[in-house]
Amino acid sequence: MHSDGGTPWLHPLLHANISDFSEQRYSATFSGSEFFFTDYKIHGLSLLPSMVYLEMALAAMQQISKGQCDFQFQNIQWAKLHQLGESEVTLNISLYPETDGAVSYDIYTEAEREEKPVVCNQRAVMPVLIENPVSIDIVDLQTRYQQNRIHESEGYRVFQERGLEYGPAFQCIETVFVGH
Repeated sequence: MHSDGGTPWLHPLLHANISDFSEQRYSATFSGSEFFFTDYKIHGLSLLPSMVYLEMALAAMQQISKGQCDFQFQNIQWAKLHQLGESEVTLNISLYPETDGAVSYDIYTEAEREEKPVVCNQRAVMPVLIENPVSIDIVDLQTRYQQNRIHESEGYRVFQERGLEYGPAFQCIETVFVGH
């Protein structure tokens, strides 16, 4: 993995394992030049997107399971999205085993650790296999909703009018088919 010139990263969102005997912890330091800060703004503020917290949690779960298991997230809660300030920010994630085999975690900055306002927390569990998964015919849905669709330029214009600025890295929508 890439690194800042020192120790190689575990993952782009997990730069170091900072665990001790009391808890499993990882950290990552962001400069603000990362695409997920530069290409995502809400009302002009550079905020860490909520999906980055989920990706950070997934990477941490994969680290502790050695990539051997998939996980399902439950009870997702965001207290706030982290705003990029004048300097870099270090986020930590702590993982806690639960008695039922699930794992809970908290994501926070070191300053917030003392006060305990957690940026994001939730619970991750191994998924239950679905015996009879539902099959969805995407082509049929697209055909049925041809007249009710929103194209890329129109969708991003609406987002921008509402204060959401998506840069090139976040502009992946081509068409949205609207149903009822």
